[in-house]
Amino acid sequence: GAAGCGGAGGAAAVTLARMGVGHFKLADPGVFDAPDINRQWAANIPNFGKNKTEGYQEMLLGINPAIEVKKYQQGVTPDNVRDFLDGADILIDCLDIEVSGDLRAKVYQQARENGIYSLVAPILCFGAIFCCSSPTGMSMDKIVKTIDKGEGGKFPNIFRKIFMPQHLDIVESKIQTHKIPSVPVSSMVAASMLATEAILALLGKIIPGGRKPVCLPKVIVTDFFRLTYQVVDISNIPLE
Repeated sequence: GAAGCGGAGGAAAVTLARMGVGHFKLADPGVFDAPDINRQWAANIPNFGKNKTEGYQEMLLGINPAIEVKKYQQGVTPDNVRDFLDGADILIDCLDIEVSGDLRAKVYQQARENGIYSLVAPILCFGAIFCCSSPTGMSMDKIVKTIDKGEGGKFPNIFRKIFMPQHLDIVESKIQTHKIPSVPVSSMVAASMLATEAILALLGKIIPGGRKPVCLPKVIVTDFFRLTYQVVDISNIPLE
């Protein structure tokens, strides 16, 4: 299930479809508009005003007409979380930054109760931060709290060792408006990490040389602009 069909969520769904995934649940209340063009694969002028789940359903069926898609055009809400994750094999969280921490936590908790992995990869600068919670491992609680604090205007200090500080300054100056500067590179980085770790979570033992996905307390952090790639253990790192 892809909760959010923006830059990373839509691209991750398309990538997974090209890798053979045949069943999708897509949730997003938004419609395409001009600002989406810089990072969202289905954002083009003919799709302006169209619900994002419809745009990506068309793309998925164009790749494979046999793909089954269930759309949630009202997005993920407190009332439909259980239905959205019912029968899902994995949760890809690409919810908008405006979504409350309470709802995000509820989605993660439901995924945990259903025994499925939760994946999220917030885009940032020219990269992303990938986090995955195993249903039997560390929960996403710390990540939810960090995202909520991030909305206050400041990123954790550790981010400045990984991402370009000048780029972080620009993002921090805009974050309270919920209109964060972005580039398409970051969405593609996030989508690639989400798709890779999702496939490993689903088929890790089948893929030659397969491994388990990187799960909390370890996170993958990368910034293509700064040529940074790290797998960081956040157990003893204050993300504030």
